[in-house]
Amino acid sequence: MNKIILISSSALLATSPALAQELERTIDPQMATPESPGESYLAKKFKLSKTEARKRMKLQAEAETLATDLAVKYPDIFLGVDIQHEPVYQVTASFSSDAKANEVRAMVPAGLRSVFKTRVSKFDPASSQAMTDELTKLLSGRDASIYFSYDKDRFVVQADEEAVNEVKALIPPSMRSDVTVQKGNPSRKLQTNATTAEWIYGGWNHYRVENGNQLHCTFAFSARDSSGQPVMVTAGHCPGTRYNAQQNSGKTLTFASPTSANYDKNGYDSTRGRSYDFKLIPIPDVSTAPEVYFFNNVTGSYNYYDYDNTKSPPWVFKTRNWANVQSGLPASGGRIHITNTLVNTATSGTSNPSHPKGAARCKSGNTTGVTCGIIVASSVNENNTEGQTFYGLVKVGDATEDVIAWGGDSGGAVFSQPVWNSTNSRYEATAAGVVTSATWKPVHPMFNTPTNQYGIRPCHTYYDGGCEMNYMPIDRINDFMPAVILIRSGASGATGKTP
Repeated sequence: MNKIILISSSALLATSPALAQELERTIDPQMATPESPGESYLAKKFKLSKTEARKRMKLQAEAETLATDLAVKYPDIFLGVDIQHEPVYQVTASFSSDAKANEVRAMVPAGLRSVFKTRVSKFDPASSQAMTDELTKLLSGRDASIYFSYDKDRFVVQADEEAVNEVKALIPPSMRSDVTVQKGNPSRKLQTNATTAEWIYGGWNHYRVENGNQLHCTFAFSARDSSGQPVMVTAGHCPGTRYNAQQNSGKTLTFASPTSANYDKNGYDSTRGRSYDFKLIPIPDVSTAPEVYFFNNVTGSYNYYDYDNTKSPPWVFKTRNWANVQSGLPASGGRIHITNTLVNTATSGTSNPSHPKGAARCKSGNTTGVTCGIIVASSVNENNTEGQTFYGLVKVGDATEDVIAWGGDSGGAVFSQPVWNSTNSRYEATAAGVVTSATWKPVHPMFNTPTNQYGIRPCHTYYDGGCEMNYMPIDRINDFMPAVILIRSGASGATGKTP
């Protein structure tokens, strides 16, 4: 189960002078985004027509809202919603006991009723969270992902192939009948000179200068803090010094640190029983907008050792190229207009009802560009061998691109699959979260630790399989009441919405 916190460092992402120059290319903030003729993620992944893919995105938005409403109305018996795409499209709500069918049915939007059903679980929300937390503690200090699978009514533990048997042995006999242990890849967490002539968008980079030109993190969304001042959202685990060079003027901008402890949260909060990973960076003198910039048609490479018994020694050092192309968006990159944000329903616990399993999610990161997948677990606890544990992240997998996320993507925007609005001539999406971590593989397969002498590399969808990323739900920012996300309403008007 290999995942990396997506900060770039010399061990993770070596940046050549040529690449550094490319990373510091200037960007025109007024660049138009043409409609793309390519297939969207859902259309490509499930071989759907464009009409059916758009229909499912509309149903997904209704299912996310429904899940939030059900969590409010039935807090003691509602577990969550999952969206099934194959063999038929279906939206299922899980309860720990029979809810009043007529009441539930009345809450379901008309468009969802023909594909909606309910399921009864032997677990209630309290017992499900208690067992997930207990499994997390039992596996402390090991690479593992732990979550409750609504559709299987079982708990799933993902561990590295070599550790599966060890993990199974650590699970008490009383729990084993309700737990599935399976192979997975581990994870780790990946303004003074500014003027109003400069721009900052979600999707743009920030650096840590003492490490040269290496890319470290990505901005997520534009927001306003509780005082109405402009801020940018990024990951809480990102470095302290922030610089940005993606300006049409070519100027490198320097930004201050968060102005309040509530604006900088990274780790577990025992009073709320959930983990946080966000920062709000002040941008008082810079123009911004409710848009996320994305790179597409992004390429890269990594080194690895391959076993060849015809050679002596048999381990051969090789380089593999990767390419990420999201066919549903312009290859030249562009902007996605944020028109909504997922709402917050609770300020404690690890349940994420507005992030249902099966929902499509995309992210924008400076290292790997825009990539898309579906939610495979709406609430997952992540352990790693560095002694870190994250409670209640959202796990995304089934990407169609080579590398779903990697070092430098941390803090990037996570959003619903963008949909083209022909009336306003723009791509639109709903803000969903902030990129936290992604899966990794060892450069040398015989040395499967993140700190070994050979280092680690990205998980490659085609060659490795099981490649995933985690994000912190955007609504979790609202637990501390510090900000509203800027959203675009109407043809050009901007406003804000509390997540």
